[in-house]
Amino acid sequence: MLCFSSRPCIFCDVRKENGFNIVSENNHFIAFKDRAPAASEHILVITREHIDSVKSLQSDDVELVNAMRSFGEEALTTVGASPHHRKFGFHIPPFTSVQHIHLHCFGLPFKSTIHKWEFLTSERQNGTKGFSWFAEVSQVMRTLEQGRRVQVLPERKPFSHVTSTNS
Repeated sequence: MLCFSSRPCIFCDVRKENGFNIVSENNHFIAFKDRAPAASEHILVITREHIDSVKSLQSDDVELVNAMRSFGEEALTTVGASPHHRKFGFHIPPFTSVQHIHLHCFGLPFKSTIHKWEFLTSERQNGTKGFSWFAEVSQVMRTLEQGRRVQVLPERKPFSHVTSTNS
């Protein structure tokens, strides 16, 4: 499968023979160690079926996101990451390096302040996602449950028409 019109998708061919350090896999997902870890433990969970990105998801994909997180939890447990210091989320295009949905699963702490900033999230006072290029799983699920698409910019309130009645 292709991520771009001219380049094959590297995540559609994740195998040990291709240099990936696979932690766990099943019929739906593959979990492998990130080649440039940003935290003490940094695992990526990908879907076996090609999905471009978190922006491609719709409201009926909430269960997929939840299943990816559960698979990531298991993978972090497999590598010995503390269950109390974890973070899960997605980069939002155009801030992605590979156009194949992948969940970042971290066993914290981050290795540096720069890495911490790379995976920074933002939440508005009303609980919705704010301006950020990274969204935690809970933010993604909440956005999808509301029938919206995940994006870098914060959610806007739907435009409400004001009608006036003249007597």
